[in-house]
Amino acid sequence: MREKVAIQLILFYTDFITREKDAHMLESYITVKQDGFSEIEIKKSRFICSVKRVTSEEEAKAFIAAIKKEHWKANHNCSAFVIGEKNDIQRSSDDGEPSGTAGVPMLEVLKKKELINVVAVVTRYFGGIKLGTGGLIRAYSHALSHTLDEIGLVIGKLQQELLITIAYPLLGKAQAFLEHSPYTLKETIYTESIQLICLVDEQATETFIAEMTDLLNGQLTIEKGATSYHELPFNEKGAHQMTFEEVLPQIKAGKKAVRKGWSGFELFIELRDEIGTSEGEFLQVTPYFLIKTSDEGYSMFSPTPCDVLAEDWVIVEA
Repeated sequence: MREKVAIQLILFYTDFITREKDAHMLESYITVKQDGFSEIEIKKSRFICSVKRVTSEEEAKAFIAAIKKEHWKANHNCSAFVIGEKNDIQRSSDDGEPSGTAGVPMLEVLKKKELINVVAVVTRYFGGIKLGTGGLIRAYSHALSHTLDEIGLVIGKLQQELLITIAYPLLGKAQAFLEHSPYTLKETIYTESIQLICLVDEQATETFIAEMTDLLNGQLTIEKGATSYHELPFNEKGAHQMTFEEVLPQIKAGKKAVRKGWSGFELFIELRDEIGTSEGEFLQVTPYFLIKTSDEGYSMFSPTPCDVLAEDWVIVEA
């Protein structure tokens, strides 16, 4: 039985207050990728939606006031915002539109997408055609949804920073493992030894430590650093979009993936490592890709350079 060398774990943050704070941090959150705006026209009325990331009610109100000042000639500047890890603060305003036709529908969009710390203002320049109650609800909801689609969303994942110290001869093996894993290699430091700074989802920390220990036969030290959030692109189905390099380890583990940029005819790709014979037996072969399409057919799949460089791969349930 192979003998394991003990791993030295050094905790940078061991005081009670910090551990108590970390225990209450969200594992993940969803918010807008960046501040921005977009404009749509509905029956000659202009709807300009402005969105901003905020961390307090005061900041949200200041942004609303700034938009009102900028668009002081507009007929309405309707708003909604959600603040706090559990959306503890929720506010909306119809700003002169019929009650419940603007601010509330906007607030519902933010809540349905499970966003936090976001304020939105939809400015309307009336075009002379009344939309009616239902039309207003749809218009304000669509204006905000359209802007969120244009700007994009991110998911912030709580990750543990780990400092891995190894000898130079082990660098190639460690890099090869990390390049084809779900873990992030943040930085490599070259001193008398090699130091790898890795970012790992907090709930996967122990798994990562076990995998690295086994890979390197225990010839490493691991120091735990700060716990912080790392943001990744997020799509509407709740899965973050990835590069082909990032999604490949999950495909190897048996999951199915597809590109968001494909037409929809392609359902998913998967990896197979066996083929069936006419006698009903299965033979192990070099792994190969299959693609499943909506006509219920399978065919061989080879990633193109565009597929390899794309950043819109997502895992799908099939």
